[in-house]
Amino acid sequence: MKIFAHRGASGNYPENTLLAFEKAIEEGADGVEFDLHRTSDGILVVHHDFDLTRTAGVPLVIAETDYATLAQYDLGAWKGDFPKQTLPTLDEVLAVFRHTNLMINIELKAGSDLYPGIEAELLKVLKLESNPDRFVLSSFDHPALMTLRALGSPHPLGVLTEARWIAPWVYVETHDFQTYHPNYRTLDKETVKELKTRGIPIYTYTVNSARAAKRLEGLCIAGIITNKPAELRKQLNHK
Repeated sequence: MKIFAHRGASGNYPENTLLAFEKAIEEGADGVEFDLHRTSDGILVVHHDFDLTRTAGVPLVIAETDYATLAQYDLGAWKGDFPKQTLPTLDEVLAVFRHTNLMINIELKAGSDLYPGIEAELLKVLKLESNPDRFVLSSFDHPALMTLRALGSPHPLGVLTEARWIAPWVYVETHDFQTYHPNYRTLDKETVKELKTRGIPIYTYTVNSARAAKRLEGLCIAGIITNKPAELRKQLNHK
């Protein structure tokens, strides 16, 4: 079972910053998960929320603001005493992992309805990366996944969901997606068994307790997404 660092090593460091991603590597994560937006001047950036209210204390909406303005603000001070962390671009984040073997799960926070053409832009960027097999593209915005599929994405497409679904494999297979990304609390033995029988990998979020992680490891799922990669690696006795 692979351990993905959720927004980087976000338990101890400011989420979705270059520092958090560098620490995810140091902490031995098998993969990383982060969130994608686009600025008003067309720059792909990594941030969870649609604005900077929570992380920088300013109500600037990413889609409505140019990158130079957004990049002025410190996204780390809310978390503690860290060197200034500015809004990272997708290119900057990919560069952090370019010489590693980490799997990379990119979550599109919104597709073309909010960011016209973002799916094609993302595929264009990833086409320049070596080892394309290590990328997984996920979203709660399932039409964005459908657009990626229509564009011929060579990367697995992952369905994100918060709710418990009846027979989720039917939805995944019907829409020609490849991976399933549920809230870990919605998973049970029967669902996992059926998904595995059909060859659909499960990457579940956000697992921060050792007890939950051990239960999921016992179910032999593909991976967990956690804010605490180092702690769970140690408690699961992963080397």
